[in-house]
Amino acid sequence: MLPLRSEELLKLGFSRDPAVRMQSLHARYFEFFDLDRVFVIETDRVREARRMESELKRAIEIHRAPAPLEVSWQARGETEWYRGAYASLCAAARELAQLGFPVRPGNSWLRDRLLARSGDLYEWSLLVFEQMRLAHDPTELVHRATLAATLRDRLDALTAVDIDVAQCTPVDVVDWYCALGRNDVRGQ
Repeated sequence: MLPLRSEELLKLGFSRDPAVRMQSLHARYFEFFDLDRVFVIETDRVREARRMESELKRAIEIHRAPAPLEVSWQARGETEWYRGAYASLCAAARELAQLGFPVRPGNSWLRDRLLARSGDLYEWSLLVFEQMRLAHDPTELVHRATLAATLRDRLDALTAVDIDVAQCTPVDVVDWYCALGRNDVRGQ
């Protein structure tokens, strides 16, 4: 369940990888969604997750709402947005937890997922940074801006869940990130 930070709207859905799903919905998902109110219910089987999703959606059908315009058009999922259903879904999550389903708060769950992927981030950020440094002609410079925004978003996501960027990325990348006006992340 992904409640927005700015209003009483949320996305309810099934995903094999909720972190990737959140990122597909909005580039700055860690600001767009209220990570303190997000929660993830884990199941052992896909069939079980789909059944649970269907039951939850039926229970809150009256709360259906259109997807927000800020969400990526390709990823939005038109039938999975609800307004005013947060309390009902929290109650359902408590019941599911009593039945033995792991219900994880979004902040800690996302932190664990991003930490698990931090080894790949080191290499990826190094490659992206090198491509940015090599950009010279106008087309490459436009591409550089896109790469820079993507890299910044990935590092901001780490910062949002209290992961030390300096432990996950090369020194040059950390220096670049600090120069953007972010807090000095070296040695947090």
